[in-house]
Amino acid sequence: MELRPELCPPVVGPQRIAELCTAIETIAGLLERGESADAAIAGFNAETGHDYTADYFLTYWKSRNSRTSRSRPPDPHGRRSRTSPATS
Repeated sequence: MELRPELCPPVVGPQRIAELCTAIETIAGLLERGESADAAIAGFNAETGHDYTADYFLTYWKSRNSRTSRSRPPDPHGRRSRTSPATS
């Protein structure tokens, strides 16, 4: 079944996806360290047109991993998040 173009979600390029992932990880890192992320969350919401709360950023990768069989992408800086299990 093919949908009319206006019914399809917009195509998001790999660079934009990488930017969003970086922003999500930055906000999650702030929250994990107990730092204020209010300004970063407000900026993310303004840029994306959403109304996400802190809980969204703390549970994002867990929810993504439960919906797909892919694991969290590796951190380009070699760091591991405290919320993600170590892999062997």
